[in-house]
Amino acid sequence: MVSPGETAMKTQITHDTALMRSLGLALAKAASEVQMIAITGYTDRIGADDYNQDLSQRRAEAVRAALIAGGVPSTAIMAEGRGETAPRVACTQPAGDALIDCLAPNRRVEISGVAQLARK
Repeated sequence: MVSPGETAMKTQITHDTALMRSLGLALAKAASEVQMIAITGYTDRIGADDYNQDLSQRRAEAVRAALIAGGVPSTAIMAEGRGETAPRVACTQPAGDALIDCLAPNRRVEISGVAQLARK
């Protein structure tokens, strides 16, 4: 839920550091006070659970670092890895390139946040 004078944003981005920095700059400029940004990393189901959990955390932390480099205060960012939970697609292809391609949407980072809009 978003209160009056606040904005909420949820987006998905690919692994593009320049895009992440641009997003960080846009967030920093659009808000007089960034209240909270939640970054959540995910993986596909291929691999061991422990490895996928660690990989998803590293993905979230990489985006966090890029947003901080773009000007978002580090204290306003929470990064969390959720491994292979919450898949976007369920694929039935046998192992191989077709399965890896099909599972691509599950390998993602989601960013959601709330910021106090700047008043003019």
